[in-house]
Amino acid sequence: MSKDIWFGIHASQEGCDFEDVKHVCLEAEKQGYDLFTIMDHFM
Repeated sequence: MSKDIWFGIHASQEGCDFEDVKHVCLEAEKQGYDLFTIMDHFM
């Protein structure tokens, strides 16, 4: 499953805005955070 699809599903379940979540995750990846650290933050 692609990251975008996974984030879309996760964000809609959490009631977050998909574009906001995607932007935050892209920025976090640039800063060197890994995906699991980011998702832990959202849970």
